[in-house]
Amino acid sequence: MRFIRVFFILVIVSVVAAAASVTYITQVLDPNDLKPTLVNSAKKQQVRLELQGNITWAFWPWFGFSVEKVRASSPNWDFAAERLEGSLSILSLLSDTFVIDRLNAIAPKVTVRATQKNKQSTILDRSEPSKEKTLLVRQLAITDGEIDGLYPELTLSRVQLSVDSLTPATASDLSLSAYVTFGEYQAPVEIQTEIIPTAAFDGITIRQASIISRDLELKYDGYLSGSNAGQFSGEGQLAVPEFSLKQWLGAGNFPIPVTRDLDRFNKISVKSGVKVSNDMISLRPFTLVLDETSIDGRVDLGLQPLHIDLELLADQLNIDQYSINNKNVASNTDLDHSFTPFLLGIYKVEIGTITFAEKSITNVGFDLGVGTDEITLGRLDAKLFGGELRAAGTYLIAPQISNITGTLEGVQLSQLQFSKPLDTLSGSLQSSFDIRVAGRTSDEMLASISGPLRVKIQNALLGPLDVSDALCDAFSGNTEVVAHSADTITVTAEFQEGIAVIDSLEAQVANLPIEGRGRISLISTASNIQGSIQIPTEGLAESCNVPEILRGVSLPLSCRGQLRNKTLKCSIDEKAIQTLIAKATAEQLEAKSRAKLKEAEAGIKSTIEDTLKEKINDQESGLLNDLLNR
Repeated sequence: MRFIRVFFILVIVSVVAAAASVTYITQVLDPNDLKPTLVNSAKKQQVRLELQGNITWAFWPWFGFSVEKVRASSPNWDFAAERLEGSLSILSLLSDTFVIDRLNAIAPKVTVRATQKNKQSTILDRSEPSKEKTLLVRQLAITDGEIDGLYPELTLSRVQLSVDSLTPATASDLSLSAYVTFGEYQAPVEIQTEIIPTAAFDGITIRQASIISRDLELKYDGYLSGSNAGQFSGEGQLAVPEFSLKQWLGAGNFPIPVTRDLDRFNKISVKSGVKVSNDMISLRPFTLVLDETSIDGRVDLGLQPLHIDLELLADQLNIDQYSINNKNVASNTDLDHSFTPFLLGIYKVEIGTITFAEKSITNVGFDLGVGTDEITLGRLDAKLFGGELRAAGTYLIAPQISNITGTLEGVQLSQLQFSKPLDTLSGSLQSSFDIRVAGRTSDEMLASISGPLRVKIQNALLGPLDVSDALCDAFSGNTEVVAHSADTITVTAEFQEGIAVIDSLEAQVANLPIEGRGRISLISTASNIQGSIQIPTEGLAESCNVPEILRGVSLPLSCRGQLRNKTLKCSIDEKAIQTLIAKATAEQLEAKSRAKLKEAEAGIKSTIEDTLKEKINDQESGLLNDLLNR
């Protein structure tokens, strides 16, 4: 009982002493006298502080103070709050250091500005050390705050921040929750981390960070350090456990891509090592899992200036599954805009298998360099349709000029999808090209295409082309056609400002040697090809009644129309056929006449010879008789 009595006496004495101290402080000490101390203390940290309202004492729920209309700024940020509340250590008011146990900013707005380098701050106090009291804030809180300026159109609203301790060189827990607003879209975010301020409060180190937004969680195990002087460093491990991007977007009313396969973007995860310096952020080794696709490699992000250098290796990618089914997307793509690269730098990518248009392309690899003025395709390699593609090219961003050079070797046409009448086309394709394209719209680009093209098809099998139809129609009206073979088809062309000028076309279709030259418009697809077709002496179908006199004769062949609306039609000049028939008939008649004339001449000659022989014989016998009678 004596102990309890003593305890209560001590409590009463403490309360009376505290009350007396508070009474003395509140009656004797004017809190507005602290303004110079607070302003000077902030100045030492390169912060310009303005306390426009009066500072008043507060007694509930703790002893502290309240101040209205607070403004602060530094070279990198601005701060404005209608009210600040703080709890004080009573004894610190009588010492050289004011200790604010907890400082709470009510509805503040923070605007972040880009760091201005090589510009001396006018806020920094370089005077002799002041004999005034210093300020120490142990705990910091923000209630219903707003932060903007971190990124264009990016704002943090409804910010709730709590820092357990701001003691120099001491680890403390930081908790932040907010709504991230980007344009018209919004998503919640929660951050839990451990921070360590430097002794001079001119820098901070972050350890063991966790960022959560609904089902999306980012974990960082390591450290990140930064200073007011713009020095950064860090090293650790980054992990994003598997989450559904589609569900995350849907929960935030973000637009959700409607893919052909509705089960896409549902399994995404990231693992990577992280290394940070003033000049570089490196993610290596880097692993991204996107549904069934696994991507490994490295990503180096340069900061001064901003550029990227990455190498990625993917096992497979099914583009068909990720194709966007959006009826609102215009079918006619207008390219009338300047091309802006995503990020300057070097991209090296290798993909085992790409599925596109239900076709598989394997061993895909490319090197891409993106500069301020030019994009360079160092290489593009792929195995596709039974053959190989090798290409390289450049793209001038202004004035938007592209050049691509490459070859195709051994591409099997039977694996491609052609519309009728070429739907059964097959053979082994070889091609070389060196094409230049310029322009801002699709029509301008088509109209500008220039450069040589060479195509060779070996072991070709042509479907029911209308060449045989035209030939048979011209003679018998029978249009029975079967598939035709051709050993080799060779086309040499030159693109001249949107016109494909065919210098040489050589083929053999249905035992019909064909040669031709012509022009095709890439914009209208209007075609005009003139050539010749030689009728063989044998090998034609029995139903194709070609006059005997035309066998072995070369006939003019004309192909006109548009590929776009399938009006291209190849035909043989009937007048030419009639002319050839008439000429051949005349030649036959002339030959027969000459033959009969020769026959008649031979008969006349024989008759004359026989008559002469008879007369000679008669004359010789008469002479002989005269001689004998003498």
